[in-house]
Amino acid sequence: MGVNIPAPHNVNAITEAVHSGFGASIMYQVLGCPGSVNACRGLEDETNDAAEEGAAQHELAEWCLRLGFNAIDGLGKTFNKRFIVDEVMAQNVQIYLNHIRSIRINYPGISYVEGKVRMSSVANDIYGTADHIHICYEQRTGFIDDYKGGFLVVDEEENPQTAHYAVSMLDTYKLWFTLDKVVCTIIQPNGDHVRGDIRSVTYTIDELMVWRDTFSKAISAARQKDAKRIAGEHCRYCLANTDCRPRMLRTILKCSFDAPINQVSDEEVNDFIREIPTFKKTIERMEKHALWLARGGKRYKDFKLVKGVVKAICTDEAALVAEALAKGITKDRLYNPGKIKGKSVLKPLLGQDVVDKYYETPVAETKLVPLSNSSTAVGNNASGVFTQVD
Repeated sequence: MGVNIPAPHNVNAITEAVHSGFGASIMYQVLGCPGSVNACRGLEDETNDAAEEGAAQHELAEWCLRLGFNAIDGLGKTFNKRFIVDEVMAQNVQIYLNHIRSIRINYPGISYVEGKVRMSSVANDIYGTADHIHICYEQRTGFIDDYKGGFLVVDEEENPQTAHYAVSMLDTYKLWFTLDKVVCTIIQPNGDHVRGDIRSVTYTIDELMVWRDTFSKAISAARQKDAKRIAGEHCRYCLANTDCRPRMLRTILKCSFDAPINQVSDEEVNDFIREIPTFKKTIERMEKHALWLARGGKRYKDFKLVKGVVKAICTDEAALVAEALAKGITKDRLYNPGKIKGKSVLKPLLGQDVVDKYYETPVAETKLVPLSNSSTAVGNNASGVFTQVD
């Protein structure tokens, strides 16, 4: 069953687009590469099952915090449209819930679940949504809590995302001269970290002023039309990382060595392995792009467009076997070890009508191959596809 999450009560609610161009989640990237903002403009953020499941865990946590449930109460319920809460998800989210409730008991104050904040001291278009914000006026302490459901370890030290939320919280609730410190915490049940599932760092107000100045300078640089692209570890989640020359040059440099492969250093092997996903993504994107252009009529001097080879697929194996047995054909004649034989092999045995009934040939997609390939080139323009309109 689906679950409706109550709307948050927040007198400082921000109603603009969900994602700011300088949101907390991409601030690490902006700090490392000012040009990344321009490079990513207009690109769609790619999602995956892991990200979607993470969103479901956040919805479960919000549901529990707003209505006073434990995560186990969500067993069997569906969040983020298609993810059903199981015991593992419930156990992970409960770690987050226990942490939040401990803070609320030990530091009485005001809490915001999925709290929307804006870094107005820098600019009005810098905002985001923190998983949990808590303000204890009595002890002059603020809390930023960020739940991570993934396995890739996130470090709490020098973390621009939580620092972004902290500065934005101080701006949004006008707390610069009210609090003495802000505790920023990463809660990551699946992260194998020597400091455990819950890892915190405490910033003084002076330290957060330094963070604010750092953010301000980086954002100012990123707003320039000719903002420089700088490759580094921050490229990992950049939407433009497979279309970026500095990123590719860095990858090529890290994957180049002057010795035979069995003599390269451990560090070189490590660097190479880290860059393999970038190589693969760039190659795949270029292959798709070139094929798309070729199908639209583009011709390449060294390649041609041909139809791929496809095999007929048996659509109803049980019915085919039953009809063959009725004809007196034994089952062993229909199979190779563990797999039914192909259409062309069975045609002399069963007849054209029978194999046509139970086999279907998928449409052969076109592909690019070298000119030396023996396959016949196909037309790669729209001629003959559309009828003339008088």
